[in-house]
Formats: sequence, C-alpha cells, structure tokens
Amino acid sequence: MTDKIARMATNNAAWIDRAVSALGIGGEFTPVLWQNIHDMPPIFPNADTLGGTEAEKMAAIEQLVAARSGKVVAIKDSWAQLDLRGLGFEILFQAQWLYRAAQPLTPTPGDLQIEPVTTAEGLRAFALACNGPDIPVEVYSPKLLNQPDIVWLAGKQDGRVVAGVTAVLADGLNGINNLFGETITQKQRMLEAAVLAFPDQPACCYERGDLALYLASGFETAGDLQVWLRPADL
Repeated sequence: MTDKIARMATNNAAWIDRAVSALGIGGEFTPVLWQNIHDMPPIFPNADTLGGTEAEKMAAIEQLVAARSGKVVAIKDSWAQLDLRGLGFEILFQAQWLYRAAQPLTPTPGDLQIEPVTTAEGLRAFALACNGPDIPVEVYSPKLLNQPDIVWLAGKQDGRVVAGVTAVLADGLNGINNLFGETITQKQRMLEAAVLAFPDQPACCYERGDLALYLASGFETAGDLQVWLRPADL
C-alpha cells in the first residue's frame, strides 16, 4: 500500500497547494514534504509528508518548525508513523485513507438536486454550508472555479445548499474533498457524484469517522494517517 499512499498524499497536497496558491500563499514541494511557511487557513496544514525516510521527514519538520517559531504548525503525517511529541506537537486527529479503483458506479436515486458550483456567490454558499460560520468563506478562492481539473458540486433542497463535495484531479487520481451533507443519504449522493466527476480515474480521500458509506460505494481502506498540531505559544 506504500506507493498507493504516496500517490494519495501527493494528490491531497496538490489540492491544498492549489487552494492556498489561489489565496496568494503557495507552498513548496520537496521529495519529503509539501510545506508552507505561511499562516494557513484553519482547514489546511502547513505540511504533508510525501516520502523519504523517517529521519528525513523529522529533519524537514524540525526545519519547518524553526521557520515558524512561535506560530501554529499543523503537519499531516500521511503514513501515521511519526512521533512529533518531542517537538511540542499533539495529535489533532487520526483518519484512514480510502481508495476506489476506476470502475462503474450506479448513483443512488433521490430527490437531491446536484449542480456544479460556478459562481463566486455559489462558492460562498458552499463554503458556509461546508465549514460553518466560524471559518471565513474566503478560504476558497473564486479562482478555483471553472477549472478543468477541479469540480465543485452542491446538493440543494428547496434552493438551499444542504450537501457538497469537491473533486480534484491530480497525479492520476480523483481526490475527493469537502464532502458534507445533512444526512447520510445526502453524503452518499455527493460522494457518488464526486466519483463520477472523473469516472475514468481511481478515486481517493481520507475519513476519520464512519466508513460505511465509502465502503458501500466501492472504496477500500488503504492505510492510516494522522494530523499533528503544535500550538503557537511554544
């Protein structure tokens, strides 16, 4: 599974880099990390591990921590193999990678109206429904709209956004992000729509909750990851 996780980690880092680059705070890809020394929006980390040995990853993270001395640092350990407690980190959450081979998918029937998000106004409504009022809606730039490799989908009922998802094509994988819904059925419909956004490509994502809807849609677990957080006052 190691090579598969490396591809999924690269796909996820590519999405984060696109998202923050659109905000004017792009990061840097190295063989070991995708890293970003800037203050990040609260939903994005400062680094994703991409490869290399444990020692190489630790050394790169130590350099990033030094560059951000006194500031918050969030690290996504894509293989859940690092112990960052010695650098002042605590585990924020643990999750599992999920992978779906490119294969046919029959959508679940339902009355959810699924439509692409193509306008700045629509993106603001998506962001508010996805992240809630405590995260600025500007976390997603309109520059990310109407791109051939990024598909934003909103699920509506009575004209209100109740579900959504983002599909990102990178490194030959369909990376599924921002999946949300007020009900499990709504999330299921959005997950299926995301898979079908790039139906000829394998799909991937990670989840820290119940995996049942992913397994029902043909995903399989592919390994663990964990996200570490270092407070600003260290």
